[in-house]
Amino acid sequence: MIDWINETIVNPYRFKKDPAMDAWTKQPDFKEALGNDTFVSAAKRVKSFFEKHNNWTSTKNSPTFRSKDSCLELLYITAARYLLVTHVLYTASDKKIVPCERTEDKKTKIPDSVCYPKLMGVPLVPQTMMWG
Repeated sequence: MIDWINETIVNPYRFKKDPAMDAWTKQPDFKEALGNDTFVSAAKRVKSFFEKHNNWTSTKNSPTFRSKDSCLELLYITAARYLLVTHVLYTASDKKIVPCERTEDKKTKIPDSVCYPKLMGVPLVPQTMMWG
């Protein structure tokens, strides 16, 4: 049902899955993709997905997205959510937001506009997801 997330988000933006569990080991910052047609199109499709599946409790317990042995589809949904949130922030900032960067001594370098932090930690599914 959500192969499109793998095809339009996970693979093209190079999310890397842990081979031993349903968790990302690497996630993109979308810096080069912000605002381009492909990124915006993916964000629109993700928005439509979340309008249809707007109850996280139902979604995370649905056999459509989760089996006894795997939460891979839910992990893909986290990638889609990350893309959508990044797009919303980009749009709300009048297209000025960029990923935050760090100095050599690990301090956040604040740009002239606004920045968002690169993801911290590794999202796991579903226990550590921060959805209602």
